[in-house]
Amino acid sequence: MIGISMSGNLSKRVSELELCLVLLEKIQTFLRYEQTPTGELMEKLASFKMFAPLPFVKECSRRLNQGESFPSAWEQGLNSTQNQTHLTPKDYAVLSGVAPVIGTSDAQGQISALDVIREMLNENSKEARQKKNTYGRLYRSLGVLSGIGLGIFLA
Repeated sequence: MIGISMSGNLSKRVSELELCLVLLEKIQTFLRYEQTPTGELMEKLASFKMFAPLPFVKECSRRLNQGESFPSAWEQGLNSTQNQTHLTPKDYAVLSGVAPVIGTSDAQGQISALDVIREMLNENSKEARQKKNTYGRLYRSLGVLSGIGLGIFLA
């Protein structure tokens, strides 16, 4: 069971990273085509059910509605929800790069900066997929072997 759980965690990290990439793409789309104000942007994103596995989005929106600045709301949202996802500290470090970008320059400048962040997150995603493919089978095999070993031991 432990091996299967560890393998599942690797898969969940990959899914969450892919969802983060979609999130950044959505932010860029809103900036490019609608030039949506930051508070409204985060409110829209928080209302999308697809982003429910990323609780920092909803937390950031909540903090913005309470009058907090975007950089602070984003950082606090990330920090307060780290134990609710399967993302690593390295993933959160990349995501924290969004805080000083949104709302600080013209739309094109923000979009360009988000491209860099997306590329770094994409690298993390590639690494996570590779790790999932390499270690996922190992963890599943260890789980099965542990179960067989326990069965023999108890018999």
